[in-house]
Amino acid sequence: MDWSKVDAGLAAALADDPPAPPMAVFLHLTEPVEPERIEELGVDAAGEGLVRTATVSPEDVDRLSEQAWVSQLRLSRSLGPLDRA
Repeated sequence: MDWSKVDAGLAAALADDPPAPPMAVFLHLTEPVEPERIEELGVDAAGEGLVRTATVSPEDVDRLSEQAWVSQLRLSRSLGPLDRA
């Protein structure tokens, strides 16, 4: 695991015991990457460009963090209903 690419929120989720369930993350890339290249790692990422979204396991985070074309993995925060005051 390349911890320098993992944000604090994701690192905390990975440190949970028992291991974290699949998590929604933002996958920041250093260069445009074909979806097939990400899928080869067992990850289904949505979006285009240099920021993608994906639901990943701790093992997926480990594999992704080791890729040169990944610059950062950030945990997506949960959003509530829009009408919450």
